[in-house]
Amino acid sequence: MTAFGQQQSLIGHQDFWGYYNPALMKPGNFSQISFIHRTQWEGFGPTSSLLFFDYPFRFKPKTFSPQSAGAIVQYEDLSFLTRTNFSGFLSGVITSYRGNTLSFGFNLGVQVTGLKIGEFGISELIDPELSNVDSEISTSGRFGLSFRTDLFEVGVGSGVKNFSDFSDLNATVSTVLPLENRKYVLKPIVILRVSESLSKQVEAQTRVVYDNKLSFTVGYRQNFGMLFQLGISLNNQRVKGSYGSELPSNGNSSLGLTHEIFVSAKFETSASKKHTSDSTFKAKRDSLNKLRIDSMRTAKIDELSKQEDVEEESEELEEDEVDLLTIDPAAKKVIEFEDLPIPKDVKDNTHVILGHIGFEISQDIIKPFAYEELDRLATYLLHDHRHRIEIEGHTDSSGSDEHNFDLSKRRAFAVSNYLISRGVSEARITIVGYGDTMPLVPNDSETNRELNRRIEIVFHERKAKDH
Repeated sequence: MTAFGQQQSLIGHQDFWGYYNPALMKPGNFSQISFIHRTQWEGFGPTSSLLFFDYPFRFKPKTFSPQSAGAIVQYEDLSFLTRTNFSGFLSGVITSYRGNTLSFGFNLGVQVTGLKIGEFGISELIDPELSNVDSEISTSGRFGLSFRTDLFEVGVGSGVKNFSDFSDLNATVSTVLPLENRKYVLKPIVILRVSESLSKQVEAQTRVVYDNKLSFTVGYRQNFGMLFQLGISLNNQRVKGSYGSELPSNGNSSLGLTHEIFVSAKFETSASKKHTSDSTFKAKRDSLNKLRIDSMRTAKIDELSKQEDVEEESEELEEDEVDLLTIDPAAKKVIEFEDLPIPKDVKDNTHVILGHIGFEISQDIIKPFAYEELDRLATYLLHDHRHRIEIEGHTDSSGSDEHNFDLSKRRAFAVSNYLISRGVSEARITIVGYGDTMPLVPNDSETNRELNRRIEIVFHERKAKDH
């Protein structure tokens, strides 16, 4: 199992599996630079230092859109040999549909192998076979696929040497499980490794995360031993650090502990800053447009309410006047739940705001007063068989982008769970979190921020295969 011990370069760092499978690297708003130092078997085994840089792109559910790009520099000290690997990677979306995303990724690099001359005698140094190893340059690569849904993620990655020889294969299955106390989250992962000699090894890890600040990981590597990791996150997860250790067993205990230190820092990309600026401008523009349209709509409704026969009068209105009274799906105008038409009048892509729903501060715990509104929505859906829904979570701009995206998605997930508990089919529901990227009004006052913290329900006509 020594080969597997050297191949395993990470202990309990589930967020870092893009090292083995580039397709697992995610889009986002923050670049990341990370450093890992590993001392294997109390210094008896190889040591390794790894520098990792990742530049993410904002998620776009388009065919063949980029997700993440970056570079890796790794140095390994193998007693008599040293290996230095320089590589770059790219991941992207193959296709995305209703929250299900298929991604690809590849990593290409060169590896330089050198001798530690001081460890050899004169007779050994003149050996031509040994001399050929010194300064040897070879190519390396990794290729992978991943498939993720709102419930789980599956990844398969393979390494190659000199673009011809198989070096290893790994497969991962992971998920995120919120607990009853929403401050705690479980992140189990199962890993299968196949070595160059086709030896197989299974590893299982479970990470417990508290309030996005503290994490503890415990795991077991088949035929090898237990691993533990303790981590901490600061400044809304902008800075992370952790210590991991692996204790060999099953006949390998004499090797001693393996130690690993991990530090990481994130910083906002220029593209993300520009997007934030553009979103602010768009919010102001949309806010003015919404006020103007609402004013025109109110005036027209007041005028029609004075008529004895509103239905007959509305048929005589010109087409542009009728549009003021209806929901325009293309423009994504939003309405309150109380104003939602009867099911047969709901159009595809109708956006509805749940006006009487709230959550605990910075959490995804639904406040009790919101149950009545959600029960009404559940009843509505049980009588409306023509539509499926997308639950959109939105926040204000108080937290970091990463925190807001995560919180908005968790809140949408909480609403989904409540509706499912009231009998709504899970197959009719998809969830998405937009963070603070789609405000209704500028986040320049507490009143406006309260309006932007919302849950929107988007109605979509069901296709035949959805029934």
